[in-house]
Amino acid sequence: MKKVIALTLALIMAMSVMVACTNEPADNNGDEFVSPAASAVELLNSAYDAFAEKLAPLYEMDAADIKMMFPGGYYDENDETTMTMGPGNVPVNHDIILSVALFPEANLSMIDNAALVQHPMMQNFFVTVAFHVTDVNNVATVAAAVNESLTNAHWMCGQPEGFFVITVGDYVVLSYGLFDNINPMKEAVLATYEGSAVAHEGSFIG
Repeated sequence: MKKVIALTLALIMAMSVMVACTNEPADNNGDEFVSPAASAVELLNSAYDAFAEKLAPLYEMDAADIKMMFPGGYYDENDETTMTMGPGNVPVNHDIILSVALFPEANLSMIDNAALVQHPMMQNFFVTVAFHVTDVNNVATVAAAVNESLTNAHWMCGQPEGFFVITVGDYVVLSYGLFDNINPMKEAVLATYEGSAVAHEGSFIG
């Protein structure tokens, strides 16, 4: 009987050591980083559901119909699949990154994919873009550069009311337009992604 008990205790101790070894965190200076999404369009799509729910009462529409209101992606006369309903991919070397997303050209090398969704008629009513930053250490730099680009923008056909810039892991999300449109998106991103934070925001009116 004593041998059985001894053997059982030995097994328990061995299993404890194995569990401890399995649960030991990787050697990454105690700061393991996990990207919140596989791509910029995935990140925006996850927040887009919450955005539609928040915007529905304002427009007195169902959330499903709200989701169909805003196109995404970019226009390419040779490829109709580049346009989507809801957030769509945008190549970082496409002109829309500079002209609509207002991303500063000097920082283009810091991002490797992007996604965009906007108002179907009036750009200045609502635009939201997510950028994936290749090096998480450059997220604050990209957020600051986007903020500067937004605050120095010259608006041709009407002016948006305000903007925000949010950091989400190794992503930067910007939105500008009417407050009734961008505030639900800001709330949606913050509610969808733990650890997301408003890095910059501002108003173009008053």
